[in-house]
Amino acid sequence: MSLSQRMSGERWVQVGGAAIAVAAAVLVWTGRRAWQLEEVAPRSGAVALSQDALLSVTGESALDVRRAVAADLFTPDRSAPPARYRLPGESAPVAVSAAPAPSLPIVLGTAIAGGGMSFATCQFESSRLLMVRVGDRVGPYLVKSIERGRVVFQTPTGERLEILALRPGS
Repeated sequence: MSLSQRMSGERWVQVGGAAIAVAAAVLVWTGRRAWQLEEVAPRSGAVALSQDALLSVTGESALDVRRAVAADLFTPDRSAPPARYRLPGESAPVAVSAAPAPSLPIVLGTAIAGGGMSFATCQFESSRLLMVRVGDRVGPYLVKSIERGRVVFQTPTGERLEILALRPGS
């Protein structure tokens, strides 16, 4: 008995052959459906737009997009446009008035010593240097801890604010 006769009697060979036959049939059916064209009936409530309506601009743009695209990207006198480009129909951005962010202390350096004698050199809203220890106030901020290269403050709302020293290793 030859190898091909022995293998054709195996169950897994028969199952594999059947799977290949099914896959080939599905491939032929899918190919015929892909190339088949069907008429699509128009919807009864559909709105038809003419080509002129589709090509017309709905609103006047303050930006000249064609000129912006044609401009040299690396021109030294290049600047940002006066307004952000918006797609037709996109609403104008709503102006949000942001409250000015409170100024943060600047940590210039830290000195670590045992027995609660650590201190940090800071600046806050002025050029005057401040030497602070744990428990001192820097503007509205309370110094909670001083570590090597960082100072942890507590904000007036109770949040933790960690500021790194400007000079690493200090």
